[in-house]
Amino acid sequence: MLELNKKFLKHSHDTDVIAFAYGEGAAFGDVFVSAYQTRRQARALGHTALKEALTLAVHGCLHLAGHDDRAPKEKAVMFRRQDEVLISLGF
Repeated sequence: MLELNKKFLKHSHDTDVIAFAYGEGAAFGDVFVSAYQTRRQARALGHTALKEALTLAVHGCLHLAGHDDRAPKEKAVMFRRQDEVLISLGF
């Protein structure tokens, strides 16, 4: 994940999920989830690695759908939608 983040996004830090759209404004793409961060975050949050992996996958898909989490208001909207999707999946 660190290498993907460096190579494609020019960030020098590790991350838990990265989403790459197939084109500008495309709602489809690839979502990469870090197994290391998944396990670490699941332990810290007190839930299963499966729930965390699904949370991160949904988060990445929401980015592909146009959601952004940089500004606090946008982040709140995105995380609310993320929770709705997870609840619909039984989590």
